[in-house]
Amino acid sequence: MTSLPTTHLYFLNSCADLVSRLFRRGPVRKVGDNCFGAGETVLLIRQDRPALMDRLLTTPPTRLVYLIDDDIQAAREDASLPEGYRSRLMRFHTDYHAKFVARADTLVVTSDALLRRFSSHRDVRIVHPVWHLESADDRHFDALARGEAVHAMHLGTASHQAGLDFLQPVVEALLERFAPLHFTYVGRDPRFGALDAHPRVHRERPQSWRRYRRSLAKRRIHLGLYPLPDTPFNQARSRNKLLEHAIVGAVGVYSRSWPTASELQGCAILAGPDAADWIAALSPYLEEPQSLRPLVQAARRVLGPLNDPTSQRRFWADVLGARL
Repeated sequence: MTSLPTTHLYFLNSCADLVSRLFRRGPVRKVGDNCFGAGETVLLIRQDRPALMDRLLTTPPTRLVYLIDDDIQAAREDASLPEGYRSRLMRFHTDYHAKFVARADTLVVTSDALLRRFSSHRDVRIVHPVWHLESADDRHFDALARGEAVHAMHLGTASHQAGLDFLQPVVEALLERFAPLHFTYVGRDPRFGALDAHPRVHRERPQSWRRYRRSLAKRRIHLGLYPLPDTPFNQARSRNKLLEHAIVGAVGVYSRSWPTASELQGCAILAGPDAADWIAALSPYLEEPQSLRPLVQAARRVLGPLNDPTSQRRFWADVLGARL
């Protein structure tokens, strides 16, 4: 196991320089790939190697902090999730997650829905993601004024396959109506049927986390499509995709039912639960692509201050009781 994306987004992007290394002492020691210690406190971020998690349960530290970034219990009833992914979550819930929830002195969660899920816990706190990259500027929107291609992309991975399937009729209808539109998605295998042969549909293979982090800095798109089925599991997703869309300079397009999308009211495109709703919401912007630019500019003003490593670093100083 290597460091999870969760570990970077919620801890290392703001605190990596505080972790002791071979020739550098710091206030935080590395216990595992996703596990850290500060004084008598141990922080477990989502999960680590089984042997380490077993040790934490059988010989618990003086104080255990457990970070949770998914509503793992809700995955059991969520048929929109890929079956293999859901099965892995259920095994993890039985083997470790429920035990760590019961054992942890402090729970750290990543969304308001998770805060409500664990509201009866003796100490639960919320932290938001931070990227090591800044929001993109809007220079790539210059091309739209010249009638060049409008690039839309679905940045989701394995757990977002239902959203990608939802987009197939949306993309098909919009490609037929708007010649400048190009659409890209990520997948090991083709998922769009006959549309995969369309010259303006592009599939990219999944990347390692390290390569994905590097690629976002260079990528520029105009529309970030992120439909979410209205399920408890999806309601608990963090604001991370909002930040990713800002990094690539995209106007976010979100399911109106996702409460996190309300943070971008007025500077994102929100659509209803049906494909027809998405087609209707996107069509005016594809008819006048230059109308997207004010949205991305407004979103940058909103999201820039939210991508704040200093605030996250203060959070961990408080939770870990260390001088960070």
